[in-house]
Amino acid sequence: MKKTRLIIFLLSATLSSKAQSLASSVIAASGDQFTSSRGSLDWTLGEIMTETYSQSNRFFTQGFQQPATVRVTGLEEEEVVKVYPNPTKDILHVMTVASGDYVFELFNMQGQRMVEQKAQAINGTQVHKIDLTDFRVALYLLRISNTTTGKNVIHKIEKL
Repeated sequence: MKKTRLIIFLLSATLSSKAQSLASSVIAASGDQFTSSRGSLDWTLGEIMTETYSQSNRFFTQGFQQPATVRVTGLEEEEVVKVYPNPTKDILHVMTVASGDYVFELFNMQGQRMVEQKAQAINGTQVHKIDLTDFRVALYLLRISNTTTGKNVIHKIEKL
């Protein structure tokens, strides 16, 4: 009789219980989310991404910030872009080898665009200058886009 009551109790408790539901959230030391008409940026400080597995058009990345689609583009071997001096105190030089229309965008670590400069490179090596004299000491990201070829590269810049 006790076994029957115990089985009925466990069966009714199992059928009446509801599963746990977790909202999509991240507990991190710091982070933020920015959205504009050109895209969005989600970041967390201190989150470690340990591995990425991929097979054909599927991928699995460990970590909290999971992208819906990942598209990586870069400048090819023959399209060498050099950025110097890095770190810099005032003028940053960007040397382009490939011909094309370029856009140089400098972002702070909050995702705000600080500089947008357009330039054209015609036949051969050209050096373009970006003035960082009035910028505060910090790390920045410089995105160099060749709009003619559609290729992009990003450099981390340290302003002294």
